[in-house]
Amino acid sequence: MLFLQSIWITAAILILLAIVLWIALLIVHSIAKRHDLRAAAYTEAWMDQLLDVMDGTQPPEALPVPKSQEETEAVIALLRDLAERFSGSYGNRMSLILEQIRTAEFAINLLLSRNTDKQIRGCALLGWCGAHNDVDQYLENALNHKDPRVVLEAASSLVHRGNVTDIVPIIKALCRSRAAKSLLALDLCRRWGESARSDWSELLKSDWTDDGWILLLEAAGASGQSGWTALIAQQANHSSPLVVEASLTALEKLADPLGADAAEIACQHPSPHVRRQAVKTLLACGDPNHSLDLMEVLLADKSFEVRRAAMTGILEFGGRSRLMEKMPIDDWQRELFKEVGLQGIPNQ
Repeated sequence: MLFLQSIWITAAILILLAIVLWIALLIVHSIAKRHDLRAAAYTEAWMDQLLDVMDGTQPPEALPVPKSQEETEAVIALLRDLAERFSGSYGNRMSLILEQIRTAEFAINLLLSRNTDKQIRGCALLGWCGAHNDVDQYLENALNHKDPRVVLEAASSLVHRGNVTDIVPIIKALCRSRAAKSLLALDLCRRWGESARSDWSELLKSDWTDDGWILLLEAAGASGQSGWTALIAQQANHSSPLVVEASLTALEKLADPLGADAAEIACQHPSPHVRRQAVKTLLACGDPNHSLDLMEVLLADKSFEVRRAAMTGILEFGGRSRLMEKMPIDDWQRELFKEVGLQGIPNQ
């Protein structure tokens, strides 16, 4: 009897929990449904107004200020969709709209919240805000955040705003927070290097951590400053293979013939990743008459990827006739010869 009672009690509890869960799901679904309906209503109310401002038929001042956080979120989401649709053609008007709907104030409130996800969103939004007295200062303060995701987003927004004249605090913050290894960190340094107008070559003479060097060399390669080749090439002797590879990548982008010597030396580096990049760099800045012999030697490299890079280099340097006279020494070479349409077997 006690056993049956236990079963009945357990069953009743399970049924009760199922009912509670069902009710909770209904409530969540109802709330989400109401949210979607309100978002749709905001979209309908704002779409024509935003398009009129973006097309120039109405001034930004004609737009109302959103009355709630939910409305602000909906308008920002709509602007994001419009920005993707127009592919940046209305960037200036977009900034004016963001200023009119007080996006900076909204983003700063997100950044000052205790929720990390909101802080990240706040940093991202601030990157799109126009001229505002406090935006850069809030983003600079966020570089000291304990979460690397916030630091990364703050750094990206600072660069996006185009007001960064000194990249040092950003690189140090990225390295300190362990965000330097992110692809976004490389991207923002590349963007800064492309847009920076001042002569910051002195930074290439400073002392950096490995991660710092990789970020700085990414910026240097994007700068287009071939006059800095000698400074960049010095890091091809660095103890870290990753820094050496970053240096060679920068030299490849600059395509300065003065970087060929560093690339030739790096072809003997212990790291296959470095050797592969060295071949690519040599292809960008080396002399074909001088480099073909070295690339032929690398066709026997221990790494198949290095061999493939050397094969590509030989072909692009016009050395196909030399390959036609060459006999593959092993299966790897034979496979490479087949890939490029050569058997590599001389007349027999």
